[in-house]
Amino acid sequence: NITLFSPSTLSATPYYAHLHRAPDAHTLRIYDVLSGKCISRWASNAVGDESEEERVNCIAWALIPVPSQVEEGEAEVAESSKRGKKRRKSDGAAGSTEEVKKLASPKLILTMGLESGSIITWSPNGSMTSTLSHPTSTAAITSLAVPEGGHASGHLWSTQTDGEVRVWDLATGQLAARVTSLV
Repeated sequence: NITLFSPSTLSATPYYAHLHRAPDAHTLRIYDVLSGKCISRWASNAVGDESEEERVNCIAWALIPVPSQVEEGEAEVAESSKRGKKRRKSDGAAGSTEEVKKLASPKLILTMGLESGSIITWSPNGSMTSTLSHPTSTAAITSLAVPEGGHASGHLWSTQTDGEVRVWDLATGQLAARVTSLV
């Protein structure tokens, strides 16, 4: 079993992720720490299912950055140009700026490193965001990490049994870099 709390600086609501690794299937549950309720659940395929079973080795919280971060000033300029010349500048600008900021905030995800060398990204609300994979990434993932202070960069690092460290760009879903171990 693997458990992990979300870093409090990444989300207004703290989450707790619990991965139960049974021989026949893996089950992930994400809980809202404040309410104590399970808010989402993911399960790997059960034994006997014809599709390939997803075996999870590790989990880590990360942020997917918004492609174009909107600054407060840019939001106000954009909003005032939409309103036209006849309306006063103060009409609804504060509310719309807050809406733009909310839409532009990074998305918290839980990443799961698989034995297949792929990474599943899972939203706390209960939906799979994407699967990160690359033809050179076929060895089992042993560890996932977001560099300290690197949450804003949107990069996720993985170590794998083939001795490589891979850096993934979470915004594009692409492999950004590979480092081969000299050991």
